[in-house]
Amino acid sequence: MLEFLRRNRIVLTSGSLLLISLLLVSTGVRSRRRNDPFATLLLEGMRPLQVLVSDAVGAAATGWTQYVDLVNVRAENESLRRRVAELEQNAARLTELEETNQRLTELLGFKSALANRAGLRPRPRGAVPKPHPRQR
Repeated sequence: MLEFLRRNRIVLTSGSLLLISLLLVSTGVRSRRRNDPFATLLLEGMRPLQVLVSDAVGAAATGWTQYVDLVNVRAENESLRRRVAELEQNAARLTELEETNQRLTELLGFKSALANRAGLRPRPRGAVPKPHPRQR
């Protein structure tokens, strides 16, 4: 028991002083005696400890809120990374399609230019070529 008290003496002292402070405040409110110098002295002495405890609780609450926000941000970040990878794949595929389209358009223009140069007109799609008169 003595070891427990020795290890936790700061916590126990702080808690007991806070309880005494609350007791004095509650009795001072009920009795309307504000001229008690001992209560005033004790309350003023407890003020730094109360501020410290209040700040510690506020910091813990802020830390917890930020932690929860970061957990949500991590999940959202992973989702956005997957979406970016998907969009990059789509962009690469579209770039390849545009390059293929450009190349095929150039080839089609080259074929038309050759046909015009040779005096031949391009054959319509699906038309079967007629045999040469000498081949009959």
